[in-house]
Amino acid sequence: MNDFLDIFLEAERILKEKLVEVEQSIAQDQKQRLEAQEQLVRIRKEEKLNAYGIMNDSVLALQNIEVTNLPKAQNREVFVRITCENSTYQTERRPYRQNARWDEQFKA
Repeated sequence: MNDFLDIFLEAERILKEKLVEVEQSIAQDQKQRLEAQEQLVRIRKEEKLNAYGIMNDSVLALQNIEVTNLPKAQNREVFVRITCENSTYQTERRPYRQNARWDEQFKA
């Protein structure tokens, strides 16, 4: 009978230790979640969007620009002009094709 009680009490002690560890882990996870939520709120307050819903000071990268079904042009050259806020970028001029593609990269 004493062996049974010793084993039972030891199992109860181990379970209590594990329960304390789990409670501490849950408390730590909750603290990290709250910190992350607070940081998200701060970031959203700091985030400034332009008229197009794009965050100010963000980077816009364009590559492999393609146009299709271009109408026949009097000018035999085609190009793409991209304007983003105060910056304008233009691809190189190419001979007219109804479907044109440029493998150029722009970062605004």
